[in-house]
Amino acid sequence: MGYHSFMPKKKRLRTLIYVVLGIILLVLLGASLLGLYLDKRIVTLLKEKVSTGSNGEYALSVDDLSIHLLAHSVTVKNLIIAPTGKSNPTEKATYVFKAAVLRISGFSVMSYMKRKDLELGSIECEKPQISIFQGKNRFPKAKKTPDAAPFSLFKLMSPQLNSLDIDRIDIQNSQFNIYRDGTDTLSLMSAKESSISIHKFSVNKETDEAERLFFAEKFEIVMNKFAYHVKDGLYTLFGKSLYASYTDSVVKIDSFQLIPNYPKSEFGKMADRQVTRVEIVAPEISFKKIDVKSFLEQNWLVAGRLDVTGGNVVAYRDNNVPLKPIVRPSLQSMLRDVPFFISIDTVTLKDVDIVSESVAEGSAAAGIMTLDRLRGTVTGLQNDSTLFTDKSSIRATLDAVFMKQGNFHAEYNFPLSTRSELCYCSGSLSPIDIQILNPLLSKAKNLNVKTGRVDSLRFSFTAKGDLSVGKMTLAYHDLTAELIPEKDEKNIKTVFKNFVANQLVLRRSNPGKDGVLRVVEIRAERNPYRYFPYFFMQSLLSGITASIEGEQKSRFLKRTRLLDKK
Repeated sequence: MGYHSFMPKKKRLRTLIYVVLGIILLVLLGASLLGLYLDKRIVTLLKEKVSTGSNGEYALSVDDLSIHLLAHSVTVKNLIIAPTGKSNPTEKATYVFKAAVLRISGFSVMSYMKRKDLELGSIECEKPQISIFQGKNRFPKAKKTPDAAPFSLFKLMSPQLNSLDIDRIDIQNSQFNIYRDGTDTLSLMSAKESSISIHKFSVNKETDEAERLFFAEKFEIVMNKFAYHVKDGLYTLFGKSLYASYTDSVVKIDSFQLIPNYPKSEFGKMADRQVTRVEIVAPEISFKKIDVKSFLEQNWLVAGRLDVTGGNVVAYRDNNVPLKPIVRPSLQSMLRDVPFFISIDTVTLKDVDIVSESVAEGSAAAGIMTLDRLRGTVTGLQNDSTLFTDKSSIRATLDAVFMKQGNFHAEYNFPLSTRSELCYCSGSLSPIDIQILNPLLSKAKNLNVKTGRVDSLRFSFTAKGDLSVGKMTLAYHDLTAELIPEKDEKNIKTVFKNFVANQLVLRRSNPGKDGVLRVVEIRAERNPYRYFPYFFMQSLLSGITASIEGEQKSRFLKRTRLLDKK
């Protein structure tokens, strides 16, 4: 009796287990069939949505899409989103995104079914590739009228969704390339180890009301070991990493390097002209309050601040390379002609070391001048002439240690309302040994200072057009010098010239025996085939030589050419 009563119970339990297993199988089969149906349906919907949402400018392509309802995940293979060719690359930037595998995990079915709120846990990619083809708008267009509705992600998705929330989007180890436009095959910037990290991404009614595409607590791009290829082929810009944050409006470049592609001996030949070869290394440069989107899509530099901390600048020029008779533009003209938009409120320089090496014509060795621990501020850097006023100008203030001895201070004001050479310059130099000026005096006057001490130097001049005019006060004492002999010049002639120079021509001190501090004129003619820095140095040199020769004797010497180069 007990045995027979036990068997039905056992059968009933087995039957219950079979039923449960059957239900599970049916659910799994149903989920699979539903997933298969949804896979095809969703691919079709996504393709339509990408096309209609971009006004036919972009197309979606996938090899396979599978939905795993029980695992709350979606896997997409060989995803490609690319322009259809209907967009105009000259007006705005275009994107190409590729991924071997894209995984979406942690989506909530219930929130979508109940409230049409799509909640996703994370999006991850395998072998992602991102390419940006920059737009060619040189300057921002006029602002749209208030009636023109901005593009809205919320309006794009609102027929199917009330909100979209993604906890985390990670695109790691991606290949990242930026091109000038859709016709380029060589990238402007490239990086093989890039990543994009987005946290708490959301699109909803609030983003639409704020006229934002989306909200995100974090939106960062990191490009490791990137290279930026300068168009003329003479330089390449390298960096250990480039960090860009949309949310913080920051771009930082770690280990910034502007490296010439040719050595000093070949650079001028490759450039096919006499040119200054510049090499720049900086531990870090950072843009703050920068429009990151415009930086990546348009190559624009629109920032509140650019900070450069530390680093070295080495400028080398070989004057044995023929100087081509090409009129060099002013700084104002060069800025206006930059092919992309620049607007930086303030540039700060801190502890930058500068070395200038110049090989005189007929010489093999370079004369060297240095500025150490340079600190400076530049304001008003802007190149959209439609925004210029009579008060628009670039102002720069620089302080540095000159030739490791004296403190050099200079102020520059470049009005932007003109294309002509125009700069108001002033500055000072604290005590130094006059001998350190030999790199200037020996090249310009064949003069080599033996002894002497500069007590102070002050200057103020205007460089306008082809002439600079101003004043200089150079206080010094105990000056002696010798002339550098000409080729094939007999020794007795050199001795005579040195006697005349030291006894009759050169002023040994300022103030002199009369105790009056001489103030001399700065007056220099611009070499139209050289840029402003050379014009500035020639202006200072004119004041220095007038101070040590005396203005009257200086004019006499110009007539007799006693101290001038033959």
